[in-house]
Amino acid sequence: MLLKTGEDYEPDKQFIRVMQDCYPRLDIQTELRKMAGWCYSNPGKRKTKRGIKRFINNWLARAYDNLPKSETVKKKPCKIVNQLDRLNRGYNILCDKGERAFALFCREYNVDNHDIECIRTRAHFSLKTAN
Repeated sequence: MLLKTGEDYEPDKQFIRVMQDCYPRLDIQTELRKMAGWCYSNPGKRKTKRGIKRFINNWLARAYDNLPKSETVKKKPCKIVNQLDRLNRGYNILCDKGERAFALFCREYNVDNHDIECIRTRAHFSLKTAN
């Protein structure tokens, strides 16, 4: 990384290890390359020898904060859960609201013919056992 004085700064291995411990999910080497490019492209904003470690730490902290949080990333439900949910909703609509509402539901949610028959069979069976 180029400093204000024009000399090249290379962080020592111990500093890199400390940064890796502080920011475990971050690719430190990639971020260092990005910093070097930034310093090269912004000569008026280059850092001094005294302030370069603070610059590196702040950069890494921001990059780490911008990583997607694994706990908050919503995972797409598996296909079978979506299909079962759609079948159950279709069944409830058919039983509660009738054929017309069921047809609208099927069109809106692209329910295929096989699933429509499964829902109708289940509804027919339920009505037979209820009587």
